[in-house]
Amino acid sequence: MTVKNRLRPIREKAGVTQKELAERSGLPHGTLARIDGNPTSKLSLYQARQIAKALGIDPFSLLPR
Repeated sequence: MTVKNRLRPIREKAGVTQKELAERSGLPHGTLARIDGNPTSKLSLYQARQIAKALGIDPFSLLPR
């Protein structure tokens, strides 16, 4: 399962837009849009931590298994 397949449902369930998540996580909106919209995008550990912190989830839940 890709990052996109994990992030988008979690983000949408939380009722957060890409723009809101970018603001909460401190990541540029373009970076977050790339991660959220591209099924082959790579996610750094820093990005996973920032996104997870903003959503209140475990960072490892974003990583492909």
